[in-house]
This record gives sequence, C-alpha cells and structure tokens, in this order.
Amino acid sequence: MGAFAALHVGLRHPGMASALVLAGCGSGAPKGDRESFARDSEARARQFLEEGSPVVAQAMGRIPTRITLKRKDPRGWDEHVRQLGEHDARGSALTMRNYQAKRPSLYDIEETIRRLDVPVLVAVGDDDTPCLEASFWLKRTLPKAGLWVCPNTGHCMNLEEPAAFNTALEDFFVAAEAGRWPPR
Repeated sequence: MGAFAALHVGLRHPGMASALVLAGCGSGAPKGDRESFARDSEARARQFLEEGSPVVAQAMGRIPTRITLKRKDPRGWDEHVRQLGEHDARGSALTMRNYQAKRPSLYDIEETIRRLDVPVLVAVGDDDTPCLEASFWLKRTLPKAGLWVCPNTGHCMNLEEPAAFNTALEDFFVAAEAGRWPPR
C-alpha cells in the first residue's frame, strides 16, 4: 500500500517530492484481477475484525510473496510478523476495506501517470508476482522511470535484501539530485 500512496503523493502534489521510489507497486492492478483483489481485501478486512491482527499477521507472513523473507532471515521474519500482529485490527480492517479494496487500478489512471514529471525508481522483487506486470508497465508509462528488479526476492525487498535495496535507492537519489536521471 505504501508505494501506491507514494505514487499518489507525486500525482496529487507534484511540488512536494523531487523524486519517488515505488517499491512493490501494483498488486491488484491488472484488469482481470480487480474483482478477486477487492474480494480478497474485503475477506482480509473481515479476518482482521473476527480473528485479530496476530492471526492475520501469521497468515500474511506465509503468503508466497512474503515467505521468501522467512527463508532468508527467520529472525527478521519473526519480527516482521510480530510487528504486523501489533497493528490495530479495526484500523487494519478499515484500511483493507476502504483503501486497498476500493483503490483504482493503476491502468485506470494511466493518463495522469504519464504526466508525472519527477524521477521515479520502480523497484520490485522478481518473486513479487502480483507486482511484476505493473512494475514493467510503470517503467514503460512513467516518463522518468527506471526499473530495479531484485532477484530471488518477494514483496518485502527492503527487509529481505536491505543492503542491495539501500544501495539502489542511494544510487537513484544521488542521480536524481544531480540531474542525471534522464527521461526516456
């Protein structure tokens, strides 16, 4: 949800950011996925309310795009799941129901995205299957986008590969600040 929010900050308040990082952006974006994505988000909202955050956190930690963290860093995965389990269940349910499930597809706002005139780094793990297609599309659609794909990595790339992630972001921010992040 963070990358989608970052994109919207750039779209709605273009003077507020000189560069954007969209890491793991685009789950639920493909047209064919919209209905099931909204249904799954609503089901997750109900699960937060009925079972609580600790139970949902355990389930979310085991989905294919997040289990890669457990394979790489079991202690880090435990901490991630524990922290997710501390989220307020009602707040998480409302976020799933009213933000995640109802947000537009990236493809529905294509013309607005095409006008975004700031450097953008689109970052995605190659095991973050729900975000791959949208990441490639964002690279082609945003006028000043670069694409960084982190190998053997899921949705939590900043936790799975912190050194590589931080290096990619540092390189991007240095280039953007120096005016060396060219448009296509």
